[in-house]
Amino acid sequence: MATLWAQVLALLDGHHLEAVGSRAPDRVPRLAATFSARQAELAELGQLAEIVVVASAPPNHASDVLAAIRAGAAAVVETPLCTTLADADALVAAVAVGARVAYGENLLFAPLVREALHLAADLGPLRYLEARVAQKPSRRWSNQNASWGGGALFDVGSHPLAIMLTLAQQDQPVAVQARFERRVSSAPDAVEDLAEVQLQFASGARGYLMVSTTAEDPQWDLQVATEDSTLRLELLPHPHLELHGVDRPSRPRRFEGIEPSQLETFGYLDQAWENGRDLLLHPGPAWLGATFGRYVLDVVCAAYRSAGSGHPETLPFSGPRHLTPWQQWQQQD
Repeated sequence: MATLWAQVLALLDGHHLEAVGSRAPDRVPRLAATFSARQAELAELGQLAEIVVVASAPPNHASDVLAAIRAGAAAVVETPLCTTLADADALVAAVAVGARVAYGENLLFAPLVREALHLAADLGPLRYLEARVAQKPSRRWSNQNASWGGGALFDVGSHPLAIMLTLAQQDQPVAVQARFERRVSSAPDAVEDLAEVQLQFASGARGYLMVSTTAEDPQWDLQVATEDSTLRLELLPHPHLELHGVDRPSRPRRFEGIEPSQLETFGYLDQAWENGRDLLLHPGPAWLGATFGRYVLDVVCAAYRSAGSGHPETLPFSGPRHLTPWQQWQQQD
């Protein structure tokens, strides 16, 4: 993700990658040289740049964000926000006293997702929401374990879950039930690579989310239904949007000429552009901030707790706030 952010900043007018730091120092020289940036210690980043992008491992997100804002910088933190609700509380508290923190959910900046949100708002009360996300196994996933904080739902599922919660608007979920599978490894510290989540909303609407990280073919689609309307969004394998089963016409690109086009399709360009505008030109909390990131993590933690107990969990989550999602799953009070 650090490399992707560096690429995006290099392509956008008015943006510049000032410095790069990492807990793995061997990764810094090549990235810094490629994008003409300084090599820096992590503690220096908040003093060298106006905005620090935190793309470290999730267990380090909260401490890295807090270090950046203590140094006077704004911060954009990659999804998921952090690994515990206690850390999320600390970030929300920092924003309440003036810190500038943006939650890096790129898909909520994606043009097709934004159009889907606009169309859904005019369809009337939603009765059903469904998202299915399937990814091919990756080297990182084959080595992932409990130290990351969680598996398929935590790391990948936070993205479609954020869209589902945004689509629901003020209709918040009141209960969640989840089922997990370990298909790649049954080691004691292995994470789940398949997650199925059922959501119950205050209005009576229902939601279903399936996330797999062992698929042969990538898939990313989401659909919603009202009493008499349907809306379907597909990001993979063929990005398009359908209303009542009819494809919507393609809109002109905002960043015409910037390639690869996937940087715009998946929201990375708009995210960087608008985060810079909101955090620097209009100093204050970003429209997509730590509070929303905590909202997503709250549902995720409850889902992991449910997967461990086999029973539904009420929302907002009232369980332990110091445990990671994986620990919630293992019922480690």
